[in-house]
Amino acid sequence: EARYLTNVLDAPTVTEAIGAYAAQLSLGASVVEYLAIPRFDAADPRHREIAEAPDDARVLSLLAPDAP
Repeated sequence: EARYLTNVLDAPTVTEAIGAYAAQLSLGASVVEYLAIPRFDAADPRHREIAEAPDDARVLSLLAPDAP
């Protein structure tokens, strides 16, 4: 679960979104709610793949709405 969240938050697009709203958000755990990052689900193959993704490009491809 920690690797999943770390990989999502470290993805360049997500990092830029956090930076853009940093002045408006309280950057605690609630940042996940503002960004609508789904809770980790070990039964979801895409979530497991995000957690194990080797690079940001792969994470971004898995976060795309039309990703398998």
